[in-house]
Amino acid sequence: MVAGVAEQVAHYNHERYHESLDNVTPADVYNGRRNDILGRRSMINDQIQDINSSMLEALHRQQFGERSQAFVDQTENFSQLASSVLSVFEFSKIPLSLLVRLPQFPH
Repeated sequence: MVAGVAEQVAHYNHERYHESLDNVTPADVYNGRRNDILGRRSMINDQIQDINSSMLEALHRQQFGERSQAFVDQTENFSQLASSVLSVFEFSKIPLSLLVRLPQFPH
């Protein structure tokens, strides 16, 4: 029973993200990693939004017959960003679902 309680406490403090702590663990806050994690999330989120906007613009041009090198370039940039996101995800234990925003297509 003691081992079970210790396991739950370890999970709660080191693995479970807390919404009230901006989705970081109590251990991240205690060890001073919170601001670094939130800064990285913000940076990645901004990059994803920029890429999504560029890709939507390129897709729009492609859909209406205008071939665009920008579409190819943005696809390559997206692949590079995906690699960066995965490496940051490993470092900071960011849930990948918090990073990914799907593009919003006009109705």
